[in-house]
Amino acid sequence: MKNVGGQAVLEGVMMRGSHCVATSVRTPEGMIETLTEPIKYHQSSLRKTPILRGIFNLVDSLATGMRVMNFSTQFFEEEVEEPSKFENWLEKISKGKSQKIFQGVTIGVSLAIALLFFTVLPTFLARLLIEPVGNRMALNLLEALIKIVLFIAYLFGISKLPEIHRVFMYHGAEHKVIDAYEHGLELTTENVRKSSRYHARCGTNFMFLVLMVSILIFTFVPSANPFIRVFAKIVLIPLISGITFELILWLGANDSALSKAISLPGKMMQRFTTAEPDDSMIEVAITALKRSENLLWTIKELKAFADERLKGLEGAALDRDVILEHVTGFDRAYLMAHPEATVSYAKFEGFKELINKRRNHMPVSYITGHKEFMGLDFIVNKHTLIPRPDTETLVEEVSHLIEAFVNKQETIRILDLCSGSGAIGLSLAHRFPQMELVLADISPRAMAVARMNAQNLGLNQQTDFKVGDLFDAIKGSDDFDVIVSNPPYITSNDMRSLPRDVREYEPRQALDGGGSGLEFYERISDKARQYLVNGGSLYFEIGADQGQEVSELLRQFNWQDIEVINDLAGKSRVVRASWVRDL
Repeated sequence: MKNVGGQAVLEGVMMRGSHCVATSVRTPEGMIETLTEPIKYHQSSLRKTPILRGIFNLVDSLATGMRVMNFSTQFFEEEVEEPSKFENWLEKISKGKSQKIFQGVTIGVSLAIALLFFTVLPTFLARLLIEPVGNRMALNLLEALIKIVLFIAYLFGISKLPEIHRVFMYHGAEHKVIDAYEHGLELTTENVRKSSRYHARCGTNFMFLVLMVSILIFTFVPSANPFIRVFAKIVLIPLISGITFELILWLGANDSALSKAISLPGKMMQRFTTAEPDDSMIEVAITALKRSENLLWTIKELKAFADERLKGLEGAALDRDVILEHVTGFDRAYLMAHPEATVSYAKFEGFKELINKRRNHMPVSYITGHKEFMGLDFIVNKHTLIPRPDTETLVEEVSHLIEAFVNKQETIRILDLCSGSGAIGLSLAHRFPQMELVLADISPRAMAVARMNAQNLGLNQQTDFKVGDLFDAIKGSDDFDVIVSNPPYITSNDMRSLPRDVREYEPRQALDGGGSGLEFYERISDKARQYLVNGGSLYFEIGADQGQEVSELLRQFNWQDIEVINDLAGKSRVVRASWVRDL
């Protein structure tokens, strides 16, 4: 039999499985944080003795409950002032154990309030209402009735508090996940949503059965004196807890009509202590259970998790699969063909972290650190612009020119200006090994990435790397056959309207083309003439609406053979021009 137990905590769920105790909490940032603790196995025979094991379990449960509650609350604590003199004094004399002292006091006060409310009050209230002399049975029945009424009123009252109601929703999520697991269902949000939130081994059931067992046992207390009765009830608490624990174990292991009848009142009480959870709460409970049982995650489950987290993002399914490939090492064909393939919890945690980054609009290429361009794999990071498919038009156009040199068996020198990751120049060099390439960029960090890409592609020998503002790093003149550039061309005003993926993550230095968006085109058009051989060519990538303006700039600087070239979507994408000196 699967034997998983748990409890709800602040914005989370604790599960005690066969592997460990796992507490998963939804943080204010929307992340799921999980604390795992090993299960302590005690060899003492007393801990295995019926009745006594229930007493030990009660003490252990209180201690575990305090620890996991502290874990959950730490994510929602406001910044506190400096510790008071009393706190510093207590920390000093307790040798760093003041936190445990506070926990002990909290447990003690909580137990005292519970005893006052459910033991002392019913005893004295019944004594006031009924003269006990010769009528002890009536006294016992009235005490029992008062306890039940107070218990139900307490549960009903706290269930109406908004903060407690959310805890009860997580309590419902805990029950539903355990119910789905015990029935052998795949742990998906959909399956869990359909499962029952009422469970025989619930703490609510335990409390109600404690109440019933105590009523039964106290019937045999001979004295009607309220002080003696209260004392007897306190002394008998361990015995009552032990008996109830055995009863709970029996109920969990049996499905007979009798066990169902005994469980029914406690399950009815769960209408107050559980509530229907939302999907995000179910996700937390699933995480806790799977961690506590050390269960593997299937590809199907990882996809379902990602679909839920990325809902509403454009291209979510593709992003999910790219990240999944990156984490698991499986290619997309395998992922599609083997939805039941499993991955470890560690890989799930890694996948979850990356999906949450994508949920915050971080580009997938920055998440994985890679981007495919022209069929090649390029390293990218926050210091480099992510290569776009549109830019492949620029590479193809330059390739046509290089082919003419290759056919003539002539060497060609190319300068890739504003090179970033080096995607444009290195793609050309990979296709044409006989060409010489210079990459130039203002960012040393971007150039470091370009060096790594050249190394990975085996192009270090034919590539030179220059760091500087446009032509400042280039020495000499009349040297290059082709200058190719994808400069910053977004207007400063338009920067604010870019998608979050671009605006918040990609380097502004590689995007902002000034007030008109033409600043770099103008500077390059002016200076490039000094660095080209006679008859050399200049290739720009441009924005879809910049063909006419960039062409006009080139004319102002006496460039010739100016041509605007469209991409596959029919939009202006490349401007080509040549430079011929007057003789």
